[in-house]
Amino acid sequence: MLCVRTVAPWDVEVSVRPASVREGHEVTLSCQSSPSLPRSNLTWTFDGVPLHPLAASSTSPGAHGGVVTRSEVRLRPQARDNGRAVVCTAMNGLDQPVHGEARLDVTHPPIWVAKPPEKVDVFEGAELIITAEALSNPGPVRFCVSDGYEGETSEKTENVRLGEDWVRRREGRLNR
Repeated sequence: MLCVRTVAPWDVEVSVRPASVREGHEVTLSCQSSPSLPRSNLTWTFDGVPLHPLAASSTSPGAHGGVVTRSEVRLRPQARDNGRAVVCTAMNGLDQPVHGEARLDVTHPPIWVAKPPEKVDVFEGAELIITAEALSNPGPVRFCVSDGYEGETSEKTENVRLGEDWVRRREGRLNR
């Protein structure tokens, strides 16, 4: 009598090389399923959009007669991709698919989210608040006005408050 045991994948491991990547440079993501029988089919998504692996998935013998499946994809992430997840899904039709993910760590210079005005009209002696929002990795973002005033943000946004002593007969603009 022949007895064939089937096993669904129960885990997926996703790794990223290098762990941190500069904007526009290449990063390789690897996915490996736990042993399954029949072998797992691995698929990739980035924000719900399918990604295509570099080559066909490879396999190797796994524990208890199962098969470990591996796949790789390469990306050139942009600043907006920092912190976003790339998901690998393993399924072989026996049970629910299992998912693993890796979040991208993309280093990049500051980019404006809410750009400050080029020029601000203000009455002499008045208090002035300029709101600006920028993102960078690593942070924090630093804001400077042309007269040397400097403010540091916690992560991405800051109101630069200039007191009445600063607003005298001079023009203040945020430097970019």
